[in-house]
Amino acid sequence: MTTEAIYHYDQKFEQQLIEMHSSLPSINGYEDEYVKQRTLVEFNPKTDRAFMAWFLDEAKSLLFLYYPYIGAWQKKFDVTPDQWIGNAIYVGREVEQRNSLPMTEGYGPMTDALTQANNMRH
Repeated sequence: MTTEAIYHYDQKFEQQLIEMHSSLPSINGYEDEYVKQRTLVEFNPKTDRAFMAWFLDEAKSLLFLYYPYIGAWQKKFDVTPDQWIGNAIYVGREVEQRNSLPMTEGYGPMTDALTQANNMRH
């Protein structure tokens, strides 16, 4: 998934998306509106609350993570979209027991991929 792609969130997150996007701080070197239009938000499948946002500059392989409880962007280098979501699935499998997360759709591309992987049987 690229940050250029349109992701369709579950309607119940409409207000949280507005609040999250309006609270995002600036990233040096980027126009605020550009970042807000391309930032993806992830929702917790157990609480239905936003827990992070991410912005990926694919041209520069830079990933910026925003956690509301920290209130600032964190920069990660040399990251592609597939690596980012793949790493989240890998870490999630280590942290969460199989079938411990409700399957989601519309909770964010990383969360949806994580819950699908969590519920897959091998």
